[in-house]
Amino acid sequence: MLKYPGDLLVVENASYDGYNGYCADRKRYFTISNATEKGVEPYQKYDMTVWFNSVLYTNPKVKIVKLEPVITSLDAPTISGETSFEESTTVTINSDKNVAAIYYTTNGDEPTTSSTLYKGPFTLTETTTVKAIATYKTVVSPVATCVFEKIDANVTKTIAELAATQNDYPMVKVSFTNAQVVYADGKNFILREDGKALDVMNSSLNLQQGAYYQGTVRLKVTCENGILKASDVEGKTDATDIKVVSQPTTKPNPIVCTVAEAAQHPGDLLKLEGHSVTVWYSSYYVYQEVGNDFAYVYFSNGKDKGLQNGKQYDLTVWYDEYNSDPWATIVEATPAITHLDAPTISGDEVFMESTNVTITSAVDVDGVAIYYTLDGTDPTTASQPYNAPFLLTETTTVKAIAVYKSITSDVASLRFEKFDANAPRTIADLASIKADLASVTVSFAKAQVVYAENNNYIQVSQVNKI
Repeated sequence: MLKYPGDLLVVENASYDGYNGYCADRKRYFTISNATEKGVEPYQKYDMTVWFNSVLYTNPKVKIVKLEPVITSLDAPTISGETSFEESTTVTINSDKNVAAIYYTTNGDEPTTSSTLYKGPFTLTETTTVKAIATYKTVVSPVATCVFEKIDANVTKTIAELAATQNDYPMVKVSFTNAQVVYADGKNFILREDGKALDVMNSSLNLQQGAYYQGTVRLKVTCENGILKASDVEGKTDATDIKVVSQPTTKPNPIVCTVAEAAQHPGDLLKLEGHSVTVWYSSYYVYQEVGNDFAYVYFSNGKDKGLQNGKQYDLTVWYDEYNSDPWATIVEATPAITHLDAPTISGDEVFMESTNVTITSAVDVDGVAIYYTLDGTDPTTASQPYNAPFLLTETTTVKAIAVYKSITSDVASLRFEKFDANAPRTIADLASIKADLASVTVSFAKAQVVYAENNNYIQVSQVNKI
């Protein structure tokens, strides 16, 4: 460059570090007087036409006359706009390089440099597929594609139809025939119909857990990785056209499935039973071997729920996110049951008129059932189910078992004896009864007073030597 002072020069593949300009071989550098004015970006390569009009510290100082970035590849342009619209939508197309030209089509054809040149946002009023490329000199980007769908807000779609199309709708009339609210958490709900779930988030709809609904409601619906999420449309969403067709229940209604099956139920409430939780750094997950691979479900709130590494749990979870694998929010986590102790039978073992009998299991978990007999036989799941305390008025042996799924406890047994206060009882009888009696006739055959102190006595029917 120093050979051509005052001349107009072309410098190819030059870069700029914010202070100095460098020639392509990085061995020669020069100062640029108007780099900021020309918008020169540090470390971007340029072909420059410069006026060598000064010298700074023995190095050329130049003024840029013409500047062209050196571009060897282009990303596909970004096509944006409301992909679902009622009347019209405005489409914008951008390239990551502002010097690139953009060409597009609206008839489904692949765009070329002979297609329509993009000069600014344009309006669509019908369902259209927009395709676009970015070009710079001989460099052409991959094709970008975006489908814009005109919708009729009065056309209804079921949850199953929404799941099948997986489109976003700024407003759509969702139709329920027999949709159940399988879970409710404040203003957030999971609606399930025909095996598909719709997550209604932060809604003004006063839906009730367990209830079934019929009718239609206008909602905004988006689909993210197969998960349908709905929210209110301001001024449009209300419960006027939906009605409850069954009474609500107090408990959620999850789908019981394996880890491998979880991915088939996006957005739904699931029950994963008897799985060992893995804690790896900040990740909490369960997994299942499937052939030569593994299926995973990760938990976003495993730490908050206090899950322990290697411990087995029964987990009720909301599959509300997908990131390479299903991610879920834990609704309930209970230790998995692998053993049941015999239930506890309680009541007055000796009674005058009647006694109330209570049977309890050591494990207080939904699904644990108790069965009992009063005829001395060992109980099975075909025996009388225990639902509440019951009354005995005669001498009876009560036997009971606790059952959870395929797990059955040992048999608990307790004899309840009706006591006749008018019948004489020997000291040996009273000792065997082992109960407090308000009044009883004591019979002595050959009882000896072995010790007396004031009005206190020890009487025995037989003196034992130790």
